[in-house]
Amino acid sequence: MKQKRFLEKKATFPQITMEFITIVILLLSCLPYFYRIDSLPIQLWDESRVSMNALCMYYNGDWGMTYFFDEPDMWNTKPPLLIWLQVFFMKILGPKELAIRLPSALAAVGANALLFWTARKIYGNNLSGIIAVFILVTSPLFVNIHGVRTGDYESLLLFLVCCFVVFSFFCSIEYRKGQIRQAHRYLYISSLALSLAVLTKGVQPLIIAPAVLAFVLSYGGAKRILKDKHLYFAFLLFVLIAGAWYFGREIKSAGYLQAISETELGGRFFDSDSLVNRKQAHFYLTYLWNEYPWGTAIFGGSFLFAILCRRKTSRQFALYLAFCIVFYLSILSMATTKIWWYMLPILPLMGLIIAGIGVPITHRLKKIYSPSSVSSISLFLVVLFFAIPFANIMKNIKNNEFELFYQAQDDFGNYLRRLTKTEDAQEVLTNPMILVYGEDHYSRAHLNFYLLQLQKKGVKIRYKEREELQSGDFVCVAEQWVQEYVEAHYRCEMVGEEGKNMKFLRILERNE
Repeated sequence: MKQKRFLEKKATFPQITMEFITIVILLLSCLPYFYRIDSLPIQLWDESRVSMNALCMYYNGDWGMTYFFDEPDMWNTKPPLLIWLQVFFMKILGPKELAIRLPSALAAVGANALLFWTARKIYGNNLSGIIAVFILVTSPLFVNIHGVRTGDYESLLLFLVCCFVVFSFFCSIEYRKGQIRQAHRYLYISSLALSLAVLTKGVQPLIIAPAVLAFVLSYGGAKRILKDKHLYFAFLLFVLIAGAWYFGREIKSAGYLQAISETELGGRFFDSDSLVNRKQAHFYLTYLWNEYPWGTAIFGGSFLFAILCRRKTSRQFALYLAFCIVFYLSILSMATTKIWWYMLPILPLMGLIIAGIGVPITHRLKKIYSPSSVSSISLFLVVLFFAIPFANIMKNIKNNEFELFYQAQDDFGNYLRRLTKTEDAQEVLTNPMILVYGEDHYSRAHLNFYLLQLQKKGVKIRYKEREELQSGDFVCVAEQWVQEYVEAHYRCEMVGEEGKNMKFLRILERNE
């Protein structure tokens, strides 16, 4: 009897080993989320604004209002969940880029865990879970500036929208099976996820909600669900959580709801603040096909396999996800403003459909190899397939090769970041305090994160137009065309250089 028990334990050792290796691979998959995450200074667009909101909240301690410098922010009207998380980490780490970006990285880790758990639950194997995770990890769309690599809304939004979509599906299944208590659990998790998604980026996550609700009612049984009081309790939970912020902010700052109606409820949907973002209706589909033709083709093939699959749950899951993707992209395509990061929430949904490939692969391997070898061979195939995409992602991170990377503007950011870390105020003042910037006011918004910190230290940095320089000015210039203008219109001496583009110049006199 003892020998039999020993053999049973010994037989489980390969399984335990493979589970351990699976965990190690999943942990390694998170490396692109954290590696050199604070290597770049604060970036333009959303991160620059959000970081300022967080920094102002960090200094003034008012968690019920977002500020831009000393004024309530009525331009960025997004709710503050991301900002609260950033301020929380600032309290621990100080006002640094790491504190601004850590919520995005941790949300991505949560997305990995959710994808693995969901794919394993739907498809019944670890291989599908790992495939779903690595599709997200190796996506240049997601592991990018304005994705997981910066303190933008998209990573946290992606995680919460994926939670809402996935748990809503499981809710419908439990309603269909008559497991009402379990259905209620998934229902409240879905409601909480949608509430937090709205607190992250306002109305955008609500775009996909009608598609999710339509499927849940049709598949789970509309009559049963609509008669269930917990549906209305879950809706009330959503209203209380999301509404608490909106009405509380309106009480503190009258006119906030009016600003919401102008920016989020209409705003970029019916108009665009940039001609660059005015694109044709097929922009998103064209972008996916042009940038990732192989990935789009694999997604299409995986979807066809899924709907032909004999497993009913897998087929219904794929149809549900495809319906959500099509509905979401259709609404986005109707908007005047079209930007590629708006479609990031569909990436994990696409990955979960592609993950269905793990089912026939595992089934085929079981026919060829012994059960104890299937897991190790599956992991080897995943590593082999994703090795090159993963290496390319890591190379992009190491060399800061991102689509929205602005070298000249980041030279200014790196310069100011260095000054904020200099403890001696007198040493700071030996550097040029005048920035000659060639772009408009908003295009230097990413510098405000550092300017405010320097102001708190009593250091005044100011801007000057290139036409307004005077004799004796000690300036720093980064953009090449601004440098050419200054050198053509002024007699100056170069005092130093910093970064790839920045020069420190002392203005002697204007050329006649």
